[in-house]
Amino acid sequence: MKNIILLFLFSINLISAQETQIDSIVSKQIKYLTENKTSEFFIVEKYCNGCIKLIKANEPDCDYGTSRLYVFWKDKSQSYFRKLGKCNSPKIKIPDEIIKNYILNINEIEKENIKGYQTGKDSFVSVSHSTFSTFYFMYNGNLIVKQFNDFDLTTEDYSTNINYDYNNSLKLIKLSEICDKIILKKQ
Repeated sequence: MKNIILLFLFSINLISAQETQIDSIVSKQIKYLTENKTSEFFIVEKYCNGCIKLIKANEPDCDYGTSRLYVFWKDKSQSYFRKLGKCNSPKIKIPDEIIKNYILNINEIEKENIKGYQTGKDSFVSVSHSTFSTFYFMYNGNLIVKQFNDFDLTTEDYSTNINYDYNNSLKLIKLSEICDKIILKKQ
């Protein structure tokens, strides 16, 4: 029993240390971009608490634990994307639509709230080891943070999520889908 408690406390400590590291990286990136007069940008964090990450022995592990960070920004007339990690990733040109989408919809995104996976009026469903997404938007000098559990965007025939259509119609989710396509295509 003593070993189980120690293992649990150790796991919580590791998760807390990873979150602190990510917060520091995000803060430094925001500071860097704002100091360089980049006003149109956002950062995306994809992570999974409690998940195990497999890496190839002959390849470097450039991620921060189970977190992956990406920055999307516009510099002059060109939009870019870059993975933030322990390894130096190059900036990659991307279509302007993602930054235009973000700027056009930021006021609506700020007001949106993702609803939990709900199967009935008084019943909710959750899953362990789900993937989470956090968006850090810098707009008009203000930081807007939006977070959601990717599980809340799903539904199953045997356990229908009554919030599925609502959640997937949100501007934040539409932006997230565009980001995911760029991330998959450019890596």
